[in-house]
Amino acid sequence: MQLDERLDQWERAGLIDADQLRRIREFEAASSALEAVDGGAPRRSGDTPARPSGTELLAYLGVLIALAGVVTLVYASGATLSLIAALTLVIGLVALAATWEFARRGTAPSARAAGACLALGAVAIGTAVSELATAALLFTRTTSIEINCVPSSACPAYTSTDQSGNVLAGACIVVAIALAVLRFVPGRMAAIVAVVAGYVGAAAAIDVSGLRVEQSPAPIALVLLAVSAFSSVTGRQCRRASPMCPTSSVSPA
Repeated sequence: MQLDERLDQWERAGLIDADQLRRIREFEAASSALEAVDGGAPRRSGDTPARPSGTELLAYLGVLIALAGVVTLVYASGATLSLIAALTLVIGLVALAATWEFARRGTAPSARAAGACLALGAVAIGTAVSELATAALLFTRTTSIEINCVPSSACPAYTSTDQSGNVLAGACIVVAIALAVLRFVPGRMAAIVAVVAGYVGAAAAIDVSGLRVEQSPAPIALVLLAVSAFSSVTGRQCRRASPMCPTSSVSPA
């Protein structure tokens, strides 16, 4: 006999009242949502875990193809940074649109596909912002060192560029996107993307500030402590925003 039928019988028999019935159903609905994320559809004894749907597999394949295309474009072509940034931005926007479409369906496979598309979209848009900032020399730091030649003659100065500021800008965009959609995309992926981008941004911020472990260990430790606190807050916000972002995995029945 199904749980809903038993609950109705108990209510008619006076064993539970209407408020207790409502709370039991809410609890069972939340438990089913947790099981759906960890292993597919809600499971009962004797059921087999749900396999990834065709739509979910296509989403994963699309993410891999898009990532391979971006990497190939960056490292194997002579395209300008502006062109690379524009194409990466388009990929990111399309991925975020797919994220919204998958998330609104409400099924477990669609939720996992939404998480994959979110990761691609946030990283792609953050990368595009970083590349545009690099192309515009927005946060680029240039250092020139004069070289003394022997015998005395004119030697060109050694010039190095530091793109940490541009990386920091891209990481901030990734964090902002992940936090913005944290409420709408069930599962852990939004929090994971935000936390990873947070640590990348922390490393870039340390580099921009010119901090070195041997000279400034305390400020570096404070930066890492702040990012760790941010990670903890993000995890708690994820659990509050959606019942499908559990603290621990639900073991199969």
